Amino acid sequence: MLEVLVALAIFAAMAVVLVASYLNILTAYEVAGRGLAGELDVRFAREMLLAEGSLDAALAGADFEGADGARVKWKAEVEPTETADLFLVTFTCEMDSTNETPARTVVETFRLLRPTWSQPADREALRAEARQRILDMQITPPLSGYGFGGAPAAAGGGGGGGGGKNTVGTGKGAGAGNKKPGGSGSGAGSGKKTPARQNTGGRR
Repeated sequence: MLEVLVALAIFAAMAVVLVASYLNILTAYEVAGRGLAGELDVRFAREMLLAEGSLDAALAGADFEGADGARVKWKAEVEPTETADLFLVTFTCEMDSTNETPARTVVETFRLLRPTWSQPADREALRAEARQRILDMQITPPLSGYGFGGAPAAAGGGGGGGGGKNTVGTGKGAGAGNKKPGGSGSGAGSGKKTPARQNTGGRR
């Protein structure tokens, strides 16, 4: 009898855990569905802005009923840039609250290329400024201190070889002359020395 009661208690605990897990899964699916509906509303509002060809209509915005029944309103703030027909857009999408979802606002900033939003005079002025910037970048002054040879001239000349006096026995110099012992030669010598002659007379 005790074993049966323990088994029933374990079964009841497992049933409670299974029911709680199932309810959590259902709640997660519901929250994900509400989030997906909100993302769809924002995406649809953004596509309405991208498809708008009039600048006045884009600034005024529009409103519609969202996927979950909430009222969705969007508007845009448009600022020109230094490039012709390119605009900096601040997109704002506001979604009203419902019984299941709270109110929220989404703000995005991006750039749009819209030639129909530009005024002809402003477009020509921006294009003229762009052409002038390109010309200024192409014209570069020559580097000072450099001639057509590609490198500045070195100051001073190279020293000549073998211009000093040579001492006996040093063998220094760059020329081809011969030296005898006891004499000093100037100019370029090859360093070759002639040995002294030995006395070939009679021995003592």
